[in-house]
Amino acid sequence: MRLPEELAALTEGYGFQRHPYEETGAEIHRLTAEGRETLYLKVYPVQGRRLERETRVLRWIDGRLPAPKPLLYMTEGWWEYQLTTEVPGTPTHQLEGSERVNAARAAAEALRTIHGLD
Repeated sequence: MRLPEELAALTEGYGFQRHPYEETGAEIHRLTAEGRETLYLKVYPVQGRRLERETRVLRWIDGRLPAPKPLLYMTEGWWEYQLTTEVPGTPTHQLEGSERVNAARAAAEALRTIHGLD
């Protein structure tokens, strides 16, 4: 994958692993490197600047709720790029049975909290 120069510099030395799900329509990569923080890269066609809005929301949520910290948002050509930190925990696609039910309840509680913020 060819990355814009600024993004390539931030991700140098990281290995890229394609995220297994594509519900958002974005191409999502998990970036790992020995001794460094795990990051996520989203790449999305510039259609209404969806990742720009998401980045603004993440910046607003920062400090209020556990959420990824946006490190970089940019566009180049026909693409939007968003680089974020990883939130500690287990991805829901790796959960089974009652764990998924508990995750759904936790997500519902998080949404209630978000909607309760000023």
